[in-house]
Amino acid sequence: MDLADRKIVGWSLSDDMTVENTVWKAWTSAISTIKTKSNFIFHSDRGVQYAANKITRMLRENIKISQSRAEKEIGGIMQLLRSCLRQLNMNVLFIYRFASKEQLHACLIEYISWYNTKRIHSTLGYKTPLKMQLEPENLINNAA
Repeated sequence: MDLADRKIVGWSLSDDMTVENTVWKAWTSAISTIKTKSNFIFHSDRGVQYAANKITRMLRENIKISQSRAEKEIGGIMQLLRSCLRQLNMNVLFIYRFASKEQLHACLIEYISWYNTKRIHSTLGYKTPLKMQLEPENLINNAA
């Protein structure tokens, strides 16, 4: 999630919890949709996938890393991400039964598209992530 506009920029769906199939795929998905800047910060929890040498080496070469401790979360970032996941669970995963991973994948794509283009956020002045991203002042800031 890009905290500037609340847009979901990268994600992955995996049969396992390996670094390659979780964090790495989500990261490559994210960087294919956004440009990172020198002041970009990658924030995560302290899960084993995020602490893996492959990830920390790659991230340290490119950006600042921020990892929260359970007792002291930076600016409520993890709380925001957990809220987003809770909404996903309540609106999709707890409602539907999926016959296959492909059905779940298609449903997640649809949900993320809705989240990014139609869901309004009070913290964005009741705008969608897409509308926030496309406002002229944000286009100028993102280009810099």
